[in-house]
Amino acid sequence: MSWELTQSLLFLNERVYLGTVLLNLGMLLPTAIKYVGFLQQHDPCSVAEDLPTLPSDPPSPAAGEELSVVARHQQRAALVFGWMHYVSDAQTGELIAPHGYYTDGAWVWPAYLLHYLSTRHLGAHYAEFVAHARRSRSVSVSKTALAAIEEQLTRFL
Repeated sequence: MSWELTQSLLFLNERVYLGTVLLNLGMLLPTAIKYVGFLQQHDPCSVAEDLPTLPSDPPSPAAGEELSVVARHQQRAALVFGWMHYVSDAQTGELIAPHGYYTDGAWVWPAYLLHYLSTRHLGAHYAEFVAHARRSRSVSVSKTALAAIEEQLTRFL
């Protein structure tokens, strides 16, 4: 069975997301993938934000619940791939997470996202992803989709 990999650029919400479309006998498999939580300090790439420019608000009443929702979602997600080391907090140097990337088939995020959600209280900044995680009851990513996401992620990291 032959698979053709096509890359497309999608401009969504004033951010650039790289979307992968797999074509098999004219049938579309996964469409646009969204990226969230990537930081220039850890992953200098086109979808990464600069940590000092992100809000650092006091915790909102929903902060603990948002962190819990995203943590549960990450536990259900598929590991795209990981490196054999840990990421350090960009400001304190403290080890914060394995250097890995997760997907639910619609979104891709780094493992360190949970740390910055808890320390910088970025739930409102990442509201679209938090809402998606809250709605998600299960995650199922096919091997084909996971391979395509891995290929796409390695191209721009």
